[in-house]
Amino acid sequence: MSKLLDRFLLHMSDLPRAPINVPFRSTFDPMEIPSFLPGLILWDVEYRDDRWSRLKYRLVGGNTARFLGTNPTGRYMDEVYEPYFYDVLVPIYDELFATRLPQYLRSRGPVEDRKYITFDRIAVPLTTDGMRIDQVLACFEFTIGAVAKQRSRSFVR
Repeated sequence: MSKLLDRFLLHMSDLPRAPINVPFRSTFDPMEIPSFLPGLILWDVEYRDDRWSRLKYRLVGGNTARFLGTNPTGRYMDEVYEPYFYDVLVPIYDELFATRLPQYLRSRGPVEDRKYITFDRIAVPLTTDGMRIDQVLACFEFTIGAVAKQRSRSFVR
């Protein structure tokens, strides 16, 4: 894991926790850590029948918007990604909600010119009311890779 993500995880680990063992959203001030801003995403969580059902982009850092090729602020994750890729993401976020722990992910995604961007990501569940996870904050770090040999579909709509 990179130094940036190590610092992000350390910062988030130091925040006061709610009884459900996740940090309170009110204790996180993005302006305290401006070096993280370009790679941040903050999602609002919507529930259906006591289970998370959708994630809505509330804040998207500039580096992340460039990676996605769009700024999805105000849109839902299932509106941004192609269905086949969104279906891959659901179990990853299911695990985040089940464990309530910070989650590390390394993956790669296709971008223009058949290149790939590798991204490392730490996602942290947050709570505003202390009773359930109602936001997810993630910090991403991107690395552009070599030209891919096979043609790839974009996973962003």
